[in-house]
Amino acid sequence: MAISIVSTTPADGVTGHYIDRDIFVEFSKEIEASYLDSNFFKIYRTNVTKSEYFEFLDVTVTKSGNVVEINPTANFEPLSYYMVIVVGGTNGLQSTDSDTLPANEIFSFQTAETVAPTSGPPEIVPEVDLFMDGDSQDDANEPSTNLFASSGQDAPISLVGSIPANKSVGVDTFSRIILLYNDTVDDDITIPQNALNGRWTDLPVDMDPFGNRRVNMSGVIVSGRQVIFDSATYSSNTNREYIFSMSRGMVRGEEREGFDQREHEIRFMGPLSPVYASPDQINSRLTGWDAELDSGISNYDIWKLILEASLWVRDVYGATMTADNLVQVNRLTICMVLRDLFIRGLLMIGGIRSRTLLAVKVDYETRDWDNIINELEKCIRESIPEDAEMGGAGGAFIGVKSGKALSDLRGEQSKRYGIYR
Repeated sequence: MAISIVSTTPADGVTGHYIDRDIFVEFSKEIEASYLDSNFFKIYRTNVTKSEYFEFLDVTVTKSGNVVEINPTANFEPLSYYMVIVVGGTNGLQSTDSDTLPANEIFSFQTAETVAPTSGPPEIVPEVDLFMDGDSQDDANEPSTNLFASSGQDAPISLVGSIPANKSVGVDTFSRIILLYNDTVDDDITIPQNALNGRWTDLPVDMDPFGNRRVNMSGVIVSGRQVIFDSATYSSNTNREYIFSMSRGMVRGEEREGFDQREHEIRFMGPLSPVYASPDQINSRLTGWDAELDSGISNYDIWKLILEASLWVRDVYGATMTADNLVQVNRLTICMVLRDLFIRGLLMIGGIRSRTLLAVKVDYETRDWDNIINELEKCIRESIPEDAEMGGAGGAFIGVKSGKALSDLRGEQSKRYGIYR
């Protein structure tokens, strides 16, 4: 018997869904665990008429019995419209007893202006227990970032995290940067507000790199293990990256010896739009090629490639993008990112592009590179709209093509690869 959807939370057409609330889908049968990811549960931000599609949300998917919970990794945008696509059909999700969802199921909703009501956050982040390697407790909190490499009570005070967290994505609004340390900060030392330098850039390409993009700090507060730099409120940060650097020798601990003598860099991005894929989907395709393959690139950098590819895909589809072909849009975006990763992993050595993938050298004899290239080309070709112009100046299609010449490179056989438009 086919799978059906019993109910959704929020229901189709609901308004006022709190921006920090998850999505729930109840099915008539329990869904098989291998289908619990963003390949089968897709969320897009859209406009009120569902005629335009913006970013694709990165989500985690879990289940409890017949109920599937979809948890976006960042809050929804306030007063915005979203569409959820549950992928069915031949390649759609299946139940634990191998029944299928006959076709794609779609529902949409509008978000509220705020998160769900609470008692309200404190003005300063509550004290948290941070620990060094070897002295953690069961109820302790691990550092949110790994920006230091020192241990022991005799080591100087060290930065262990920040708010917003280093390499976070989707920071829509902020008015302060909070640095978290592994010791109470000595408040007898005056920390100047220019100890933290910040600037922002446009993504995916900054067309004004020498413009005045400075983030000016207006004050500094020391509270326990926190150093809090206040700034003006920065909002509407779509397609922006912020980079902050903390000067060395500015922060001293009360118990640990000496000043923090390391320079630290913290970077994060605002919401990205349009985004039609997620790093999880990219990585799942990579491991599908070879279980031992590691891309060597962080999810943070993959997000940038996804934004760049999504902008291109949006231009290719144009007005033909509809709810019916969003799965195809998603697939084309994934393939374009894989193509970029492949090309960027080819290293130029002595005029020969050595046989490397994603900056990880591999043995020529153990990989069939032509098959990988053919799969990339096939993926891109099959995802391009039939009415898109191909080839020629400014043509839509970009692929990877292998050459015929073989050359010996450091005892290994390597093929020449080129990019064609």
